[in-house]
Amino acid sequence: MVFLIYTENLTKVFDERIIAVDRLNLEIPTGEIFGFLGPNGAGKTTTARLLSCILEPTEGEAVVAEYSIRDNFEEVRKNIGFLGETPSLYDRLSTQRNLELIGRLYGLTKEKVRSRVVELAKLFDFEQYLETSAGKLSKGNKHKVAIARAMIHEPKVLFLDEPTSSLDPEVSSIVRETIEQLTSVFNCTVFICTHNLPEAQNLCDRVGIINKGSLITVGSPEKLRNQNNTYSKLKIELVELNDAIIDGVQKVEGVIDLKFDLKTSELVFKTLNSITTVPFVIKEIVSLNGAILSVTKKEKSLEDIYFELIGRRNA
Repeated sequence: MVFLIYTENLTKVFDERIIAVDRLNLEIPTGEIFGFLGPNGAGKTTTARLLSCILEPTEGEAVVAEYSIRDNFEEVRKNIGFLGETPSLYDRLSTQRNLELIGRLYGLTKEKVRSRVVELAKLFDFEQYLETSAGKLSKGNKHKVAIARAMIHEPKVLFLDEPTSSLDPEVSSIVRETIEQLTSVFNCTVFICTHNLPEAQNLCDRVGIINKGSLITVGSPEKLRNQNNTYSKLKIELVELNDAIIDGVQKVEGVIDLKFDLKTSELVFKTLNSITTVPFVIKEIVSLNGAILSVTKKEKSLEDIYFELIGRRNA
């Protein structure tokens, strides 16, 4: 397996005392969409900047696109693309000129730049906006053009920092579809720093969770669910929920972290053993004249795992 990103004890210390990234070890193969998750200040953006040679490491080493970030940082920069949280296009220039300008800065010939512009505009569906000023584009199209601009020189690795932050659901969906195309069409490795846990669960092949500079865990969302599957989460929908039923279920042995919604008449709780707990919960509800519509076992989400590992207060 070829690793496009490899780190060994990668460390960054600011002001000789603030450890932003602490002995980070990662292996990310070719063509993977990797999500880097963590609360504000966890070290996500600092890691991305280290790997893209914007910052110098204090200790440790990293290899990106087969080049050392210490010894071959110029080669690393030639082989990566970087897109920050806010797309920074030249508003007065046309979409085409925005792309051509960056392509020429990367040393591509005029012919190569033109062919790449045509290819990316067709792939990301903004051909009709090539002559439009970037400042007049919608948010969704701005993000598509910004990603295309970061891809103009055919990088092996693309770094995205909060790519859907502050976007509405429709634009976020457009950006996610664009990211998925990068791996399927170009076999590009994508490194995403994000707070959006449902997005990471649906989009990323694997995720890493970092907190206070230290990597806590790495794996596919499914693998992390299996590794941390210490309890079952159940939802019971009733015809009508009242305080007596809530109090009764709360007292059943084995019920953990009971939550309820009187408007939807739903109960949600955790248990370490659903086989022994659920029958007694149902018996208690029936004894209180409650009518049950459904009992559903809910799969643990990446969000559940994240808060277990980080803690809600820290996150």
